[in-house]
Amino acid sequence: MASLPLGPIDRLEIDLLLAQWNVWDEPIETLNAEIRKRQSQNTMAVLIATLPGSAAYGSLALASRIGLIERFPRGASWANYWGLTPGCRNSDEATDRLGSITKQGSAMARFILGELVVHVLRRDAWMQAWYARIKKRRGSKIAHVAVMRRLTTVIWHMVKNNEPYVMGGPPRRKLRQQASGIA
Repeated sequence: MASLPLGPIDRLEIDLLLAQWNVWDEPIETLNAEIRKRQSQNTMAVLIATLPGSAAYGSLALASRIGLIERFPRGASWANYWGLTPGCRNSDEATDRLGSITKQGSAMARFILGELVVHVLRRDAWMQAWYARIKKRRGSKIAHVAVMRRLTTVIWHMVKNNEPYVMGGPPRRKLRQQASGIA
């Protein structure tokens, strides 16, 4: 299909729209530069940025929602803080029936973790295999949340031990300790 020639008014409108677009792009670039600067100054955000798919904004947003890592005695308590653990509304002596995640805590942190899961599953074969086992048993949505919960534990270990993300399972430090018989 052939395009129609633009008239003088159409060209003027397009030129005005392009000029407006450039006016909007300048503050965005300034903000992106500021976010990158602040992310590079935050050691926790730099560590989180080693996760596959984690850029300056996402790593800084997660780091700002953590605070002091000493508040969390283990990675599972961090997953609970962000609302990624199943809720339980049992009474009396009923059997433990767990429901959906509590969604208490930062919705933005859960959103960013959900986006990171996609990138981690693409690049980390070990995590992808773990996801596939859960998906086969429980379904893709539950497996997706399980990987989010595991990522919170992994990030907790990364921040606690000041180590970058390692593809393919537990950090090498732990493997070296197991090989030498310390753990």
